[in-house]
Amino acid sequence: MKFFGTFSQKVKQLFGTTHSPKSAPEEDWLVKKFRSDAEKGDADSQNSLGMLYANGINVQQDFKKALHWFRKSADQGYSLGQCNLGLMYLDGYGVEKDNEEAAKFIRAAAEKGVAIAQLKIGEMYYDGNGVPRDYAKAKKWFKSAALQGNEDAINAKEFGSSICN
Repeated sequence: MKFFGTFSQKVKQLFGTTHSPKSAPEEDWLVKKFRSDAEKGDADSQNSLGMLYANGINVQQDFKKALHWFRKSADQGYSLGQCNLGLMYLDGYGVEKDNEEAAKFIRAAAEKGVAIAQLKIGEMYYDGNGVPRDYAKAKKWFKSAALQGNEDAINAKEFGSSICN
C-alpha cells in the first residue's frame, strides 16, 4: 500500500535533500524531526510520521503507530491524513477492515481535492464498496481526479480517456 503526503517535499525543505545528513544517524534524524513537530500538533508532520511507520522508513514498520498518527492528522481536518487513515481502514492495516469508515475519510479528502482520494472514492462508488453503487458518482470522482492528471483515473474502468471530455 502506498501512503500519501508532502513527505519528500518537506524533507527537502528541511534539509535540502531527501537523503539523511551525514552528521545524523540515518535511522534517527527524520523520525526525531517529524515526531517533534507532530507532538506539537503539526498535522502535516503527524501525517509524515504516520507514513514513516506505515512504510517502515527509518523505523520498524508499525501499522498501529501509523494509524495513531494518521488519526491525529485527520482529526485536524488535514486532507492527506484523512486519505491515509481511510486507506488504513480500506485495507485493514493496523485496524479492522471497515469499508464504510474508509469511505468517510477518503470522501472527506476527495472533497478537499486530493486526487488519489478522488480516484479511490470513485472506485468505491463504482464497486459499491463501503458506499452504495453509483456509476454517476464514480464517474464524477474519476473525472475530478483525471482533471488533476491522475493517470489511473484517466484510464478508470469503462470510462477510459473520454472521462475528461
